[in-house]
Amino acid sequence: MVSFPGPREAADGLRECADELLAALDAKPDLRAARPTPWYGTGVTRSVAALAALSVSESVVHGYDLAGALRTRPWLDQRSAAAAAPIVMSEMLPLLVDPAGARGFTGSFEVRIRQASRFVVRVDAGRAWTVPADGREVDCVLSLSGCDALLVGFRRRKLWQAIASGGALAAGRRPWLGLRFHTLFRLP
Repeated sequence: MVSFPGPREAADGLRECADELLAALDAKPDLRAARPTPWYGTGVTRSVAALAALSVSESVVHGYDLAGALRTRPWLDQRSAAAAAPIVMSEMLPLLVDPAGARGFTGSFEVRIRQASRFVVRVDAGRAWTVPADGREVDCVLSLSGCDALLVGFRRRKLWQAIASGGALAAGRRPWLGLRFHTLFRLP
């Protein structure tokens, strides 16, 4: 638990932490190196890239929360969100499968975060895994802005709002599965 005397000190603390993260990444660590993440389960690891991307996504999402609390217009950094979202989603979604939501479901989604790399999520028998997009046919192609991917994923924006604003689109041979995608996972 962390507390600050006021908003300025809280902002300074966030800036210091962001600077420390940038300094650690400037040291050019092996981004594929696995690090223990016991809070996700016994023996679970995540890559350095995923942990850094999670930090960025937390900043984007909670910056959005702070703007709402302060009744100011949220400033969403699309570039940061686009860099973080595919890493966060590809590494975290397999850990977040909802057994009830995924029961009896078999399908594949190509997730295209705009201005970022693509990946495929496959779901079968209550289990999910991700693979790099390789051009093979999938059931549904999801195109999302980085910010909409994070805000819908962290339940800050409703899926219909992202669709209505053009931040989320579905295509492919079974585009209606796009509406089911978020029900397959236990999201924060």
